[in-house]
Parts: sequence; C-alpha cells; structure tokens
Amino acid sequence: MNERQRTYQLRHIVERAKTLPFYAERLAHIDPTDVWADDLSALPTLRLGDLVQHFAAHPPSGGFLRDDIVQVQLPGTETGSDPDDPVRLPCYLTRNGQVWQAEATANYFAHCGFSDRDRCLLALGDHDALGSWLFYDGLVDIGATVVRSPALDAETLASIGRDHDVNVLIATRALAEQVGAVGGRFRSVVVVGNQPSLAPHTRERLETALGARVFDSYVLNEAGLVAGDTLEEGGMQVVGAAAVVEVLAPDGLEPTPEGGVGELVVTSLTREGIPILRLRTGDLALRGYQDEYLQVLPRGVVGRVDADHT
Repeated sequence: MNERQRTYQLRHIVERAKTLPFYAERLAHIDPTDVWADDLSALPTLRLGDLVQHFAAHPPSGGFLRDDIVQVQLPGTETGSDPDDPVRLPCYLTRNGQVWQAEATANYFAHCGFSDRDRCLLALGDHDALGSWLFYDGLVDIGATVVRSPALDAETLASIGRDHDVNVLIATRALAEQVGAVGGRFRSVVVVGNQPSLAPHTRERLETALGARVFDSYVLNEAGLVAGDTLEEGGMQVVGAAAVVEVLAPDGLEPTPEGGVGELVVTSLTREGIPILRLRTGDLALRGYQDEYLQVLPRGVVGRVDADHT
C-alpha cells in the first residue's frame, strides 16, 4: 500500500470518526483532507483511558455499535475491573475492517515466509482473543492450514504439533517457552504480547529450545497488528497497511530524530468500527527507517514512558 492509498484510507476513517459520539467534539474542527498518512499533526492525540471513560459513561457500546458492525469481540474481563489486569476494550469490526485487517496481516505473514504450504498452530487463549481473531484471518487469507485447540497446556500443544505435522506456532512468549521446555519443535514461532520486545539472549534461548526461527510482534488489542519481525534483519517492520506509527517525544510530542527514543503513537488503518487515531501507547521505541517508506523499530519496544499511562 502506497502513501496515497494509506492517506485515502485514513481520511475515510477520520470521516467516520467525526460522526461518532466519542470523536464528534474532538474532531469538530478537523477537515479530513488536512490529514495525511505522513503528517497526522492536525489530529489530537488519544489515551486509552479516554476511551475507557467514554465506555463507562455510555454503556454498553459507547455509541460505536452501528448497523455495519459484523463482528464483535468482547474482552475476557470487564474493562478496568482489575487494577492488575491490562485495560481491555471491545473490538467492533466492520466488513471493511475485517478485509483490511486480514490483508495487512496476511502480507505480514508473507514477509515471515509463511504460505499455503504451512500448518500453523494458533495457541492464543480467551484473554488474547483479539489477537487470535486477527492472526486467524491473516493465516486464512494466505491459505495456510490453521490448527486451533481449546487446550493451552504445553504438553498438549507440543503433542498437537507432532501429531498434525505443524511447522508454525503462534503463542505468547511464556507459553512458547513452556512448549519448548517439553520438547515442542517448530520451524517458525510468532511471539505475541508481553512487551518489552525480546532481548537478544531471550530470543536465542527461545530459538534453541524450539528449534525455530522466532518472530516477535507488536500487537495492540485496540489497533491490531502494528509491527513485527520479518525475514529481513534490522528490527521490527511497521505493518504499513495496518497502522501509521509515530515516534514522538513524550513531553512535547515532537517527532524524535532517527535513532532517537520516543513514545509510540499508533493510528490504525483497519479499525473502522472503533477508530484508533493517534493513540499514545506509553511504549518506548527507537525511530528508524530501512528506506524512504519502510519504517522500522530497530529494537522493538524498549520500555515504558511511565508505570501508569492509561
């Protein structure tokens, strides 16, 4: 997807956002034609807590559940009910959003070397259900065989891998480590969640335990797949068809220079149901490019702005 296409899709989402109760006042002065994929400065930034408060004040759907929503995924726990649990919001997907998300994720998997010849074990539980849907659609889109099981214990997953000739495992870091410890072996493993990103020694340990090439990924329940390792070296590639990523100084929100550390601010190009525009994630990363258009996070997520950034 080129910059013109990204801008067109972004403006479409901004246009929709202006009609939604949460965004109506925030974007009242915004003309979508003033918004560009390579310049989002016309848009205000957003914190996850703003959305959480809106849903709390306008239960149950916050005004987002419209007739064109075709898929609803509710969070595994009530939003904000447990201070020790990450804040989660529901996911509302339109048909457009479904298609855009599947295409972007499939394109990412292709850059990991996956194809219709692969059998992929999708081992994400209910608490990671949004990621599970996201990855399932992308795998189906590339024609891969998807193996799913309600079991999430390491022994069972390792056995499934052997019995069904699975060569790709998609799981959380902790679960992947457990599967490797009981003898699970795969060609490739995609690690989901558990920021910060894999340190070199952790990646090496995982790859040795699983006999696999490990691909770390950066996924947000609210925005979907944002970035991930590919077969190319140099860090996590931003999935340009899925998100616009800014790396900004946390204090003044000015763009950091290339190689500088800043806060990841994410705008989704697939989430039409609940638009995510300039979400301040609180995650820190280095800003980098492999060329004029391919944005990378050289060391993935390296830390947090603060302990409580909602």
